Amino acid sequence: MNDEVAAAAFAESIRQLPGTSIAAAAPPREIDRVEAFAGARLPALHRALLLHANGLTANWGYLRLFGVGDGPEDIGPWNAHETWKFAWPRQLDDYMAIGQSGWGDQFAYNIEDLKRGVETIHRLDHFLMEVADEPVAENFDTFLRVFAERAGRPDERVHEARRQIGDLEPGQLAVFAPSPLLVGLERATHMMKTHARGAMVTNGDMIAQLGEVAHETRKVDRIETYLDDRGRQRAHVRWAR
Repeated sequence: MNDEVAAAAFAESIRQLPGTSIAAAAPPREIDRVEAFAGARLPALHRALLLHANGLTANWGYLRLFGVGDGPEDIGPWNAHETWKFAWPRQLDDYMAIGQSGWGDQFAYNIEDLKRGVETIHRLDHFLMEVADEPVAENFDTFLRVFAERAGRPDERVHEARRQIGDLEPGQLAVFAPSPLLVGLERATHMMKTHARGAMVTNGDMIAQLGEVAHETRKVDRIETYLDDRGRQRAHVRWAR
């Protein structure tokens, strides 16, 4: 099966599932822009899929494959350093996210690997942005199989989130308030929807500040938002005395 046929078959199989949405075909020039941004060619099957379906969501917004273009969650804008990666205390520009979960786990290529033709797709944890020990898939073809399996069989976490806060719209993530980064556990009843970029920036800010405070002395008074000297909304943790 060639890449064009495989991409069309995948998109059609996803289209038949409840809770899915598929965008129209991407202009080839937008794919070229993403490849110029990365300095590497996308896998042929990935490019073929974008030419057939410029991004898609499954699990009622809790599973996403990004498109290309100027949208806030398209591959280029989402991976720009100034979108959200700047807030994190670790190097994330080595990775190019091509999709995410509804909680902000990033599915990403390592750009240097991609330049060498290695298609491995990693998962970066949504709390710490640490790369999981095991990759999501060794290549894009396998990744689509994993995606299709998850799209067809949403796990209980997705169902519980929908019961609490409903479906996610484009540009939204599900977050916990207070964050498990601060209180150590997730409580579904404390879940809420928020803007995806803001959620990623806030998590990065919290991780940076948590590293400066000894674990045994951590007790949060409140989290304040502010604009930094470049006009970006940030989060500051006020520790209880």
